[in-house]
Amino acid sequence: MATIVPFRAIRPQADKVHLVVTRSFITYSKKELIHKLQSNPYSFLHVIYPDAGSSVKIKSKERLQLIRI
Repeated sequence: MATIVPFRAIRPQADKVHLVVTRSFITYSKKELIHKLQSNPYSFLHVIYPDAGSSVKIKSKERLQLIRI
């Protein structure tokens, strides 16, 4: 049987909520996505694209490690 362990939620400050939320990353064009990532450091898109804006392409295993952090 699985053990369910409660955890403390991490929530953005009330004045930054509108900066964190985003629509689905699939709906952004490449240009829009880059602009959003560069102009908004609070966007949840940074979790999906931790290597955005970097000139070095990160390999999949390394990328997953960055997402996990």
